Amino acid sequence: MVKRRKRRNRKKRVDGFIFPGSFAGVLVFASVAALSYLWLCSRCEELGRGIKTLEKQKVELTKKFLNEEYKWMRLKSPKSIEDSLARCGISMTWPRRDQVMWLADASVHEDMNVQSPRENAPRFAGVRRMVRHE
Repeated sequence: MVKRRKRRNRKKRVDGFIFPGSFAGVLVFASVAALSYLWLCSRCEELGRGIKTLEKQKVELTKKFLNEEYKWMRLKSPKSIEDSLARCGISMTWPRRDQVMWLADASVHEDMNVQSPRENAPRFAGVRRMVRHE
């Protein structure tokens, strides 16, 4: 009698642990979601630090601007200008009435009709020339 060997189908044999595909998908999705959340949190914190830095710079620049504006207002005051002229040895007086030229407002400038300063239109005084006394 002939002994028959049983044929074993090697393809049907499972030698390892079976891991369900749906569970693997859930794990991958959960890990991607967790990493995305961590990345978003770190990005938000970085942007927050940047905003705080910019706010500090804004406060410093505002203080600097106000300080420089105050200095400029002091420098362009009539007393300061007179002191500077005296320091340079230049003696000047205020212009006479006939040396003052009236300029129209910029919105009125487009009209070629220049109105007199006695009317209600806004006017700005300009000086034709300064008188220098020597």
